[in-house]
Amino acid sequence: MDKIVQRNVRFSQIVIGERFRTEYNGIDDLALSIKDKGLIQPPVLDQNLNLLAGGRRIKAIELLREEDPDNWDEIPVIIRESKDELDAREVELIENLMRENLAWDEQAKLTAEIHRLYSEKNQDWSGRKTADLLERSVGGISQHLQLAEALEKMPELAKAKTADQAKKSLDSIYEKLALDELRRRTEDPETAKDKTLEKLLKGADEDYKIIDVFEGLASLPDEDREIFLIEVDPPYGIDFKGKKRPPKTAIKDQVKNYNEIPAGDYVQFLDDLAIELFRVSAKDAKIVFWFGYQWYKEVYSALTEAGWVIDEIPALWTKKNGQTNQPLLRLARTYETFFYGAKKEMKSVVLKQGRSNQFAIDPVFAGDKYHPTQRPLELIKEIIETFGVTTVPYMNKVLVPFLGSGATIIAAKEMGYKTLGFDNNEDYKEKYLYEIRKSYLKKFELE
Repeated sequence: MDKIVQRNVRFSQIVIGERFRTEYNGIDDLALSIKDKGLIQPPVLDQNLNLLAGGRRIKAIELLREEDPDNWDEIPVIIRESKDELDAREVELIENLMRENLAWDEQAKLTAEIHRLYSEKNQDWSGRKTADLLERSVGGISQHLQLAEALEKMPELAKAKTADQAKKSLDSIYEKLALDELRRRTEDPETAKDKTLEKLLKGADEDYKIIDVFEGLASLPDEDREIFLIEVDPPYGIDFKGKKRPPKTAIKDQVKNYNEIPAGDYVQFLDDLAIELFRVSAKDAKIVFWFGYQWYKEVYSALTEAGWVIDEIPALWTKKNGQTNQPLLRLARTYETFFYGAKKEMKSVVLKQGRSNQFAIDPVFAGDKYHPTQRPLELIKEIIETFGVTTVPYMNKVLVPFLGSGATIIAAKEMGYKTLGFDNNEDYKEKYLYEIRKSYLKKFELE
C-alpha cells in the first residue's frame, strides 16, 4: 500500500510544474469558501513536494495569499509517495475526473497521456485496459484517444463545445479526406495501377445484395455446401413509430429507415424464414439467431419445427450500460439474446469448449453508429470463432439474411471467410461501403 501522510508545508515550497489542466473555473468562489471554512480537502503532493492533485485549491490559495500572505504561508497537504511519472499523471487524471470535470479537450489529452505511459511500460496494454483502469467505456476511451491525436494536428478542434461536436467535425474531415484520396487514386495515372481498393469495394458491393430476403434466399440452391454459418438478425416485430418516447435526434433518421414486420404477421414470417434458412444451408451448417425476448416461444418453435437443433437456453450479449424507452416504468436493458444450434445433432457445435453463454463486449460507441442495431466487430468475431469451422475459412461462407450495417460480413471477411447477405435499404449499403472505404484509406488521414 502507498505511504500517505498529512502535514503542513510552506506554500512557497510546493512545485506546481506542468499541469494538463489549463482552465480553472470558480476560483473566486472556492477562495471564499476556503477562507470561511478552511482547507477541508488538502492538495496532494509527492515526496518531493510536486503537486499531484488539487490545482484549483492551489489557485484559490494564491488569491488568498495576495490579500494575506502571512496567514497562508503554510498549508496542510497530503503527501503520497509517487513511484514515477505514470503514477503522478494517473493521480491527476482520476482526481479531476472525480471532481469538477476537465474541459473535454483536456480530458482527452490527459487520457491519451495515461494510455501512452502505460503502453510504454506494458507492450500488451490496450484501449480496453485503459477503459477498465479509468472505469469508462471502451468507446469513450477510443474517442478520447482519437481526439487527442487529432488535436495535436488540428488545435482548432478545441473550439468545439463538447467532445461529441468535435467528433462530428473530425468525422466530416475524415470523410472529405477519404473521398479526396479515392478521387486522387482514380485520376492519378501513377496510383491508378493500385487496384486494391477498387477490388475491395467491388467484392463488398457484390456481397451486399439489395433484395428482399425471401427473394434472395429463393435464388440460392438447396444445401449450398459452402454455407456453414448463418447469422440472423431479423426485425424484432417492434413498432418504433408507436413508442410514446421518440428516439434521440442522433438516430431518428436511422429508425425512420429501419424496416419492421407488423406483429400480426411476425409468426408466419418466422416460420417461412426458418424453413428457407434450413433449405439453403449445408448439411452440417450452424445458425445464430437474434431475437426479442418477447418472441422467445415463437422463434424457438419456428427454428425447431423447421429442423434446426437448438439449445433452449439462449446466449446473451451483455453490456455495461443499458437503455429503455420508458425509464420511469422499466429498468434499462443490458443484454440481447440469440439462439444457436445446427441442422442436425453434432458432436461439436461449440468450438470453444467450456465457453460460457455470456458475451460481455462493449457496444459500438453511439457516435460511431450508422445503423440502429449495429453490433461491434469484436462481438461478431467472437461469435464466429465460437461456432466457426476447423477447416480452411476461405472454403466456407457466412450467410447474413439481414445485413443492416454490414458489420457481420466485414468481420467475417477480415477472418478470411466468404460472405453473402441481403438487405433492402440502399442507404445502409452506401454507409457500409463508405465505412470500408474510410477504414482502407485511414492511413492517409491527417498526414
